[in-house]
Amino acid sequence: MKWHLYLLIFLGFLSTSLLLYLPALDGDWVFDDVRLVATNDWLWRPFDGPADEFQDWVQVLADPDVATDEVRVPFRPLRFISYRIDVLIAGALGIDGPDQPGATLPFHIHNVILHSIAAMLLFFLVRTIFPGGQWALAIALAGVFLVHPVQTEAVAWISGRRDVLFGVFYLAALLVGLGQPQRPGWVRGCVVALLGALAMA
Repeated sequence: MKWHLYLLIFLGFLSTSLLLYLPALDGDWVFDDVRLVATNDWLWRPFDGPADEFQDWVQVLADPDVATDEVRVPFRPLRFISYRIDVLIAGALGIDGPDQPGATLPFHIHNVILHSIAAMLLFFLVRTIFPGGQWALAIALAGVFLVHPVQTEAVAWISGRRDVLFGVFYLAALLVGLGQPQRPGWVRGCVVALLGALAMA
């Protein structure tokens, strides 16, 4: 079945990306990582259950003054939600603060996974634009995207998460917009608009 092949291709992208960015996986907080994440007490607050977590985010979205400047000034909700997920994963691994060994690992791995997803979306996009079995072309173009040095800052820096997320949702919007012509236009348009909004969130 095709999904087996797609899974194999994605695992290939993920393995390549992990190997390529292996030196950065245990990297320290650098540049904007420090201001946006490492010294952001709001992100590293204790987890008090789903209800309180949801309420905290409602407060921030409704009134950003309740959070720190690091959340408010460059506020990209989706990026900070993804950072918060990384903090919770770190907490589950016994890492309670940004100064502990391995604190950056969940953040770096998250970036690599998102980058691999973007490459897979590009693979599907090329297959949509050039139908008729253009597997080699799709893999080649997605592979170039995956390993190109221009991606280094976005993937290796934790603060580059916004660019990786933008790529994922932008490519997803293009894929939905160009594919599945059998779906009603207004439905596809709404999905594209939502994905475009998430790309900028």
